[in-house]
Amino acid sequence: MKRLIHFTLGALVLIVLSACSEAEESKTNIVGNPLHTLEEPYTIDDALENGDVIGGTSVQNIDRFYEFLTNIENGVADSIRITKFTEEGSPIYHRLVWNDRIDYTADYTQDPFTTDGPNSIQSTTCARLEKVDSSREEYILVGCEFEFIGDKFQFVVE
Repeated sequence: MKRLIHFTLGALVLIVLSACSEAEESKTNIVGNPLHTLEEPYTIDDALENGDVIGGTSVQNIDRFYEFLTNIENGVADSIRITKFTEEGSPIYHRLVWNDRIDYTADYTQDPFTTDGPNSIQSTTCARLEKVDSSREEYILVGCEFEFIGDKFQFVVE
């Protein structure tokens, strides 16, 4: 009986310790995007190191975006994360996954000033990524199941 109690207590201790160490090691949120804190900010350099395409006023790693477009044209499954940074430096993540359609996720969880509140992660499925006829190179999502979510995506190559 003592062995059973000792074994049970030992197993509980191991479970608690492994749960604590997993929580401490986790550097991503629920959808796998990097966490951004004042102590450990997610910077443009971090994003580039992780292969992100940087959007906004300073577009970087644009070749990866064009590779994604080529893969869509050729029917090759692919995914990218486009990270835009707010004026305060908070990352906003836009994940596009292509596999005969585009699964789009907008993640505003790292932006303390977002107006989306508890709905800071929103997803939809879209028919395609389309280049807009304008004076600049601009891409939007069209044919989205939830247009109000798809409308959050706009990528301008400047």
